[in-house]
Amino acid sequence: RFLRAVRLLQWLQLPWLERVTRSARVITMTTIRSLPALFWALALLAAIIYTFSAFLVMGLSNKLPAASSPQVPEVLSLHFGSLGETCMSLTQAITGGRDWGDLSTALAQVGWHYRAFLLSYVCFMLIGVLNIATGVFVDFAFQASQLDPHLRIQD
Repeated sequence: RFLRAVRLLQWLQLPWLERVTRSARVITMTTIRSLPALFWALALLAAIIYTFSAFLVMGLSNKLPAASSPQVPEVLSLHFGSLGETCMSLTQAITGGRDWGDLSTALAQVGWHYRAFLLSYVCFMLIGVLNIATGVFVDFAFQASQLDPHLRIQD
């Protein structure tokens, strides 16, 4: 009976539990350590979206009459009628919330250069900014996982 109790206590020291939870610990620590980078990435995205939205709204305000006018297509006033709606539409265009082709078709009714502006925005954000942000997060995750002393001892 004594040997059984000793074996049970050895098993309850849970070295196997540490091996099992290693991945969860790494994910948790890397997420916590990359929160400042996440904040600045979101701030940069918000600034870029706001800037593109402001240019788009300023350009459309000269081309379009009042939003309630019957000459304005409903889709334009719905998605580009105000700065807030334009920011939301541009955010949805890069995150998959709205098909940017539909937005492009609506903008083509006003002029081809608005369609080109939206295309350049989508390409810049998807190919440039979001890929760089992903690379930064991967680098932060790698650096954070190297800082964990338990992992360095095990490796």
